[in-house]
Parts: sequence; structure tokens; C-alpha cells
Amino acid sequence: MVISNITKKQMEEVKTFLAQKEVKVIHEDTDIKLYAQITLESKTKSACVEIKHMHTNITHIEKNHKVVLDRPCNDVDFNSPAKDREILDIKTIYELAKTIDLSKNRRTFYKSYRFKLKNCL
Repeated sequence: MVISNITKKQMEEVKTFLAQKEVKVIHEDTDIKLYAQITLESKTKSACVEIKHMHTNITHIEKNHKVVLDRPCNDVDFNSPAKDREILDIKTIYELAKTIDLSKNRRTFYKSYRFKLKNCL
């Protein structure tokens, strides 16, 4: 798991962060089964990450509008079998995410969250 061992206090910090920030979810018109682009902006800093096909396949990273990583991949012939991706859809992923017991993942989640705040913004 990417997130683990987060404390109740840390989870409250995340909730406060989400409540104070404008969050927009935009559906990208793509045939890629798993696609996410996350963009964060403050008054003076920004970060953008793009993920395609698999949660570990980061294809693009920008920090303060400067490209840190640009790793194009072949979207038509990606290297994992199409059958493995057949079950991927946002509804299934969302429903699974709602069932995860965060108490088992708090520490890892918080470490990841703090690292990203420190290094990405």
C-alpha cells in the first residue's frame, strides 16, 4: 500500500487541507483505462504528475512549470497485457478505495504526504 500507519491527527490534517483547497475532478477523454493527472498550485509553487496504465507508471512530472521527467509510453501497445487492465474502471477503483482500512496505512500515507509537501510544493 502507498498509505499506511497514518494517525488520526494526520488524517484530520489531510481533511483540513482538502477542505481549504479547491479540488477539481475533470474526466479526461481517453481510451487509457487508468489515467490520472494531478496538478497542485500555490501562490508561488506548482507541481504536476501524470500516471498512465499502471499506478507505478509515472510518465510526466513538472515542478514549478519545469519538466523534471518526461517519459512517453506507447498508449496503443503498452507493456502489460490488455486482459490485466480489463477490470480497471474508476467506479471499481473508487469502491475499493472506500473499503481500505486507513488505520493500517497511516504511517506510510503520512510519510508520503509530508515528502510530497516538502519536495513538490
